[in-house]
Amino acid sequence: MPMDKDRINSSPEPSGETGGREYIFIPGRDAGLDAALVGDKTINLLNARSVGCTVPEFVVIKSTAYGLQKDKLEHIVREAVSGLEKLTGKKLGSVDHPLIFSIREICSRYIPGYLPTSLCIGMTIEQIPALKKEIGEQAAIHTYIKALEELLRASNPEKENDIQ
Repeated sequence: MPMDKDRINSSPEPSGETGGREYIFIPGRDAGLDAALVGDKTINLLNARSVGCTVPEFVVIKSTAYGLQKDKLEHIVREAVSGLEKLTGKKLGSVDHPLIFSIREICSRYIPGYLPTSLCIGMTIEQIPALKKEIGEQAAIHTYIKALEELLRASNPEKENDIQ
């Protein structure tokens, strides 16, 4: 049965956080979901997880962070990545246990294809051997190729549709 967005288990805030709850949602820690703050995509991921689907760990920077000054937003992003590192046991930039993640922009209602997604953040060629052990050679190489495609798109957005 899908998860009621208002009844998510809450657990204590991990040590070292500096009050990020106002801006960061971590599944299993935070209760009282509001789709306007975390987006329908988050609700859908939690519902999929609650019925037994495999859903990678994730954190959400809430819409309350929109419009913050750059330094505050950078701090929130660092806290979100730290939360993801704690959830996964992996580390951004690590060669042995690399954290590779995607960033999806959200809005209060799910609109497929409307907002950009950045894939394979944190992926470098040095991480392929560790990924091969975890997900297999073909998937590791595919992940690296996706990371390169993302870099090309970001560096030349007007030719985005030409990159495949």
